[in-house]
Amino acid sequence: MTYVRSSSVPSLGGSPTGAAARPYRQAIDAPDLSEVSARRVAPDDGELLRGLMLAATTAPAHAVEHRVLKARPCEAWDCLAAERATAEDRAIFVLAPPAAPTGEGLLWCSLRKACPVADLGWWWIHRPVEATPVERSLYEVVAEWAAEHGVATLVAAADDHRERASLLRAGFVHRGVASDGHRAVLTRPIAASSLTC
Repeated sequence: MTYVRSSSVPSLGGSPTGAAARPYRQAIDAPDLSEVSARRVAPDDGELLRGLMLAATTAPAHAVEHRVLKARPCEAWDCLAAERATAEDRAIFVLAPPAAPTGEGLLWCSLRKACPVADLGWWWIHRPVEATPVERSLYEVVAEWAAEHGVATLVAAADDHRERASLLRAGFVHRGVASDGHRAVLTRPIAASSLTC
């Protein structure tokens, strides 16, 4: 078991005798990520995709989207998974153990028609996965897929601080602000060694 000091909770008060304050400690267990890997969504991943999208929209800011997604029938998720597993210009990538009904993260990606750029869309990663090699593997799998399609640059517009931090850890750099005036635009070139012609 690992203990971590919580920065958001003050130290507990000292004793009436004036002894030093005890730091507040919180027990955490590191998640077992040994079987979690990044991969493109498979045709039979409808249930996994539904679970990940519902997890991605649990924040109050996404309450309406969450209700809409929750109301979608299972068949719609099965169709989406089947379509994104085989489409040439759009894909969804997941972090999940093999054949698991739940996962640790997802990332949507689509190719632009007019230039060698891939846009990253929906992003969600379970907090314990952040800043681990598993997190980075998600971006590497996306970059490999994009390189196979002649893409030279990955582009993301992020409005969430966790997403921006994740992108920066994966080698993206800040390039400006999106046309909506508040989302940060980050880019990452795909290494020449990754490009296949």
